[in-house]
Amino acid sequence: MNVKLTSVDNSAEVGHHKIRVLATRPQQQAKPLLQQLQDRGYEAMAFPCLAIEPISADSAMAQQCSVRATEIDRYQHIIVVSANAAAFWLPWVNRYWIKLPITLHWWAIGEATGYRLQAFDIHAQRPHQGCDSEALLAGLLPQLKARDRVLIVRGVGGRDTLAAACRAHLAEVDYAECYIRQRTKPSKADIAQVASYNPSAVLCQSGETLINFNHLMPAQLWLKRHRILIVAPSQRVADLAYSLGFRRVKISVGASDQAMCNALDEYYYVSSHQVN
Repeated sequence: MNVKLTSVDNSAEVGHHKIRVLATRPQQQAKPLLQQLQDRGYEAMAFPCLAIEPISADSAMAQQCSVRATEIDRYQHIIVVSANAAAFWLPWVNRYWIKLPITLHWWAIGEATGYRLQAFDIHAQRPHQGCDSEALLAGLLPQLKARDRVLIVRGVGGRDTLAAACRAHLAEVDYAECYIRQRTKPSKADIAQVASYNPSAVLCQSGETLINFNHLMPAQLWLKRHRILIVAPSQRVADLAYSLGFRRVKISVGASDQAMCNALDEYYYVSSHQVN
């Protein structure tokens, strides 16, 4: 997938240096994040490193999603792992259910996922602390009973942390995989533009996005990656950043645009006061 680079400049500064921020969200989700960065005074550019595509309507995965939607009354717990999962799968549910079974216990990872579910009049429980699989499990596992049926709504592939933990507690787990994540294919001109932009900070909302950025980043940036700030949504992604050679990492309280921008503000506020 080709990417379209966009940028805004409202030029927040630390000392006499502009803070250039690179946003790696999928292209269709980048505009609100760029706007928020602009409103906060940063110079910002979108460099999508992950593309989100719906599954083919005639695929086996689509048939699976349809079957899972018709049978949601067989489950005790439904875990929706992302806003994309909610957006792509809930239309299937609406095809078959005018009123949802009241016995369902819905779970959401992330604030944006919760809001997506609320739009369908679904009130999901979210982790009290943290916004990842591990945080959700802390709330789910004490409520999980042997032989409970759990449905995990997600993209194709991904981590099996949730399923493994639920199965270890003797629950039965199924998947509804309703979209595909792919690494973008920026042009040489796009790569050169990012190199010239020379960002001070990069926002990576997931480990997969961070891995893709590390693969796609220009050689000029890779050589000085220890100077680039990575804003990560969890300790797991932060640890991944360190393993890839990044040395400046700030953990946000989740992957939402607001959380990532808040972490960016906090880092540069602290940094500027340390310099002063």
